[in-house]
Amino acid sequence: DNSGCPVIGMTGTLMQNNHDELYYLIDLVRPLLLGDIKEFRDEISKPLMYARAKDAKDGVMRLADKQEHLLRRLIKPAYIERKKEEVLKDTLTQKNERVVFCELSEVQKKIYRHIISLPDFELLRFANAPCDCGVNKAYFRGYNKMRTHKEQLNYQRRHKKDLVPQKKCCYKYPFNPKRDEPGEPQIDPDAILWRHAHDKPIGNPDDIKEDILDGKYITCQNCPTCVTFAAMNKLYKISSHPSLLQVDPCESGPDAKKKLDFAQVALTPDVLRELPGGTHWKSDGIMDDHIRLSGKMKTLDYLLRKYFRRRNRVLVFSYSTAALDVIQNHIRGQGWTNLRLDGQTPTSQRQGLVDKFQTDDSIQIFLISTKAGGLGLNLTAANKVIIFDVNWNPSYDEQAQDRAYRIGQKRDVETVRLVARGTIEELIYARQVYKVQLKKQTLGHNTDGKNQPQIFRGVAKDKNRKGELFGLENLLKFKDGSFMSLLWKSSDNPQEEHNVADLAKELENMNDDQLADLAEEGDEGPKDTRKRSQQNASHNEDNSDDDNSDMHGMINHQHMFSKSKGGAQIAQGDKDFDEEMGGESQVIEVAAKLACEGIGSDDDDDDDDDDDD
Repeated sequence: DNSGCPVIGMTGTLMQNNHDELYYLIDLVRPLLLGDIKEFRDEISKPLMYARAKDAKDGVMRLADKQEHLLRRLIKPAYIERKKEEVLKDTLTQKNERVVFCELSEVQKKIYRHIISLPDFELLRFANAPCDCGVNKAYFRGYNKMRTHKEQLNYQRRHKKDLVPQKKCCYKYPFNPKRDEPGEPQIDPDAILWRHAHDKPIGNPDDIKEDILDGKYITCQNCPTCVTFAAMNKLYKISSHPSLLQVDPCESGPDAKKKLDFAQVALTPDVLRELPGGTHWKSDGIMDDHIRLSGKMKTLDYLLRKYFRRRNRVLVFSYSTAALDVIQNHIRGQGWTNLRLDGQTPTSQRQGLVDKFQTDDSIQIFLISTKAGGLGLNLTAANKVIIFDVNWNPSYDEQAQDRAYRIGQKRDVETVRLVARGTIEELIYARQVYKVQLKKQTLGHNTDGKNQPQIFRGVAKDKNRKGELFGLENLLKFKDGSFMSLLWKSSDNPQEEHNVADLAKELENMNDDQLADLAEEGDEGPKDTRKRSQQNASHNEDNSDDDNSDMHGMINHQHMFSKSKGGAQIAQGDKDFDEEMGGESQVIEVAAKLACEGIGSDDDDDDDDDDDD
């Protein structure tokens, strides 16, 4: 009861990921203003989330519109919003947010494909696929009678609940396919993540209710999904740089042993020959060819060269201090000046580093750990911000870029997110877009809230509506291309998939003059050289320090939140709309088709049944 002592809360992010965060913050200052949590979820949150889906029907949209107005009316007495873009509109400069979808290097692709084929990852990727032991035979026979793909898809959607998934049947644990041979263990030796998670002291076996495998692995009720976080973390690392899977020689103890165990199965001998040091131990330095090893590093190098030609100063954020080590080695190798702030930087020294960067124009780059320096710092001496690795929580990236975009900034600010295309990181970015769209729809003003394009089929927290966003089947897949090209298209030029243009390939074999020309190209891409030169000359006369023109291979992040700028690649009314499938549906379909290859005609099936009798 806070009636005698009112609670006042201040936050820059009332809703970061989902509606529950909004509810609990409002409930803290005005208890039960939105009812209890179950009532809020059922009556407000769910209608709003289902209306975000691109296949939402008119009735769903009307209900969501009604509940949006109800929510805003309810929270109005308790919520005062002040956006700096509005309050400080005469003080702040402009901000442009870009995204570059970076192609993985060849060695990254090789490692990524190998990792998702390892036992731990295979178990997760097909956890929801129908088990192939015969328990789903009735489903497969019914599926086999469907003659068209549309019929098969409708059958699958109607009977999905009847399926027994692998994770609840024969594939709970990563069994060794050779376990029946003498001397072979029950658990696959390459299932490193699962083995690490379940290798625990046994004690008295009679006191343990769970299964014990190989005499030392205690299973759990969550198998096999208990290793999901560890698996995603490995893919997240390889998306940035191969050496992040190598073990730091300075590390020791159980954690270093676990990293080494995984590196030994993930980094094959042919891959090791291409990595710094050539072993499972990290040995990178300033002379290593990071541009060849990492698609993101190639893009980062290009951006930095572009910025420095015009005397811009840059903040580079990463969630990984190991990634900052790699970036710093590359920067030193190029002779660029830099400062660094991360979790190991003593608190007493942090303000001194900030002051030095603010006052010393010779320092070109400030490397910052997003966790340590994503909040509270004033770094207006920089006007370019590079987010090296995106986060599940979109507000973290937004707060990081605001280290430069704040009062005192005299130049326009450009933020660039680097996203490894076709990987888990691109799905993380898609989740960011989903969350921001939901937030804008929920809390935005009429113009902002109504302007959100419906790009995705997936609905958060609905296990039957995972679509292309949610579920392990989506997160653990790989595409030698871009996922976003299948989801979103620009309204500026629907025929051109410039949103996923391969920037890395455009940079190959270009000299400095060509790179400079590329940096000057505007939104409309390459044109006649003479005409472009005239346009650039005119542009430079207007604002000689403006470097916010679109670079080929980038998209404007804010276009994801405006119907006028783009929308779903396949929308309602399009030919293939009804036959679109998310990751889980695709896995189930593949399993069904494989099972049906062994099923004969209906008559043969009947004969077989008679023989069995």
